[in-house]
Amino acid sequence: MIAELRALMGDDLAEIIKTYLSDTSAQIRAMEAALAQRDLAVLCRCAHSLKSSSDAVGAIAVQSLSKALELHVRAQGGIEKRNGSSRPYGRLSTSPAPSSSESKR
Repeated sequence: MIAELRALMGDDLAEIIKTYLSDTSAQIRAMEAALAQRDLAVLCRCAHSLKSSSDAVGAIAVQSLSKALELHVRAQGGIEKRNGSSRPYGRLSTSPAPSSSESKR
């Protein structure tokens, strides 16, 4: 996926990844706030946005977790609590952002 992006974007790829990492941090903060406020609409929108942007840059693990969170919130109309952490949000918030070395693969 990264090779395809590099072929498409050329020199702009590094800036795209930098923007993705910055936006991802902002989305996760927004999800944390939405979770604290129990605002499921915002949580679902943020998960959807993160799912899409992650798919676009090949961050498959983040895309998969974001998709699971979005589907869970939509299907359940709520957030399942387990061990003080919401699933699958808990896995997403503790997942490290892709490193620049991962993005070069």
